[in-house]
Amino acid sequence: MGYVEDNANKINAAFERLRSAAELSFLTGMKAVLDAGVEYCLQEHDDLHQRHAEEGDGYGWILLHNGREIERKLYGTDSELMSNANNALSYVIGRASNSGWVGIVLATVKPVTYFNALYEFIPMRAGIRDLKSDDFSRYFKAFSV
Repeated sequence: MGYVEDNANKINAAFERLRSAAELSFLTGMKAVLDAGVEYCLQEHDDLHQRHAEEGDGYGWILLHNGREIERKLYGTDSELMSNANNALSYVIGRASNSGWVGIVLATVKPVTYFNALYEFIPMRAGIRDLKSDDFSRYFKAFSV
């Protein structure tokens, strides 16, 4: 192998290490942002929506890339409600954008109870507000190759 080929291989290997490190950093950051999104919603939920805490609910998030599931995480202690959240996450896959990266946080509630949909947006909006005000360097770290 000559100098030109050897140099091209080194350059290609360096770009592959960069791509791999960037992808790992991005995935780690996205999962941390989604976890934080659930935590912020739960904080608002516990302060404003005590009936949810009494009745029970399930939470989860899903990370998609170009419409394909990368990872999902469920929260809760009630297996039926966690199953509801899991089913809801499966449902949204087909309705999410098929382009780029998409992270979705959701909550489910027991179906026998009436909930005002507009009122339910309060903790989600507050969670989004709190997350937007965060310093994103907490979630996305610099990487080295």
